[in-house]
Order: sequence, then structure tokens, then C-alpha cells
Amino acid sequence: MVQLGSGAEREIEDIVLSRYACYLVVQNAGVETPFDYAIFKNYGYKGLYGGLGQKEIHAKKGLKKSHKILDHMRSNEAAANLFRATQTDEKLRRENISTKSEV
Repeated sequence: MVQLGSGAEREIEDIVLSRYACYLVVQNAGVETPFDYAIFKNYGYKGLYGGLGQKEIHAKKGLKKSHKILDHMRSNEAAANLFRATQTDEKLRRENISTKSEV
């Protein structure tokens, strides 16, 4: 159940996506090349970590180059990352954005 702005509650369907499925969602938002995806992902990290990019987060967390940041998030970081992703998705849908030049 989620609480609505009016104070009412509504049941929503919970969907779990694989990392590959998330990648496909991003591709359908105008992110077409691996380079575009890397930029998109890095800006997401910068928003979530106060301006730190992927390299800085790896250093701050002491991660090896082969480690994935998503695999080393605490629950609060994972929740914030999910919130960021859902807000991005909502903006793309609300503003009918389908290519990166529209952003």
C-alpha cells in the first residue's frame, strides 16, 4: 500500500526487474549507445551521491574496478536509487520524452 497526497491509501503492483530489463527501459528512453547509457547512469549517481560520479563512488567505497556499485549499496542507498529511477521514468512519461535531444 502507498499513501496518496490526499491521505488515502492505494495498493500498487510491485514489479522486480532484472538489471538487463532496466537496461532495456533506459534504451527505450532515447539512450541508444553504450556511451549514452554510461553518461545516463553516471548522472544518476551524481544526483544520488551529491555530485560524485562512478569513479569517485568506487574510490569512496573502496570498491575494485570489477565491483558494481548497485551490488554494494546499503538499504537506504538502494531505496534512494529506486526513487531516483522512478522519478526519472515518471518525468519521461509525463513529458512524453522519447529522445535525448528532448531532455
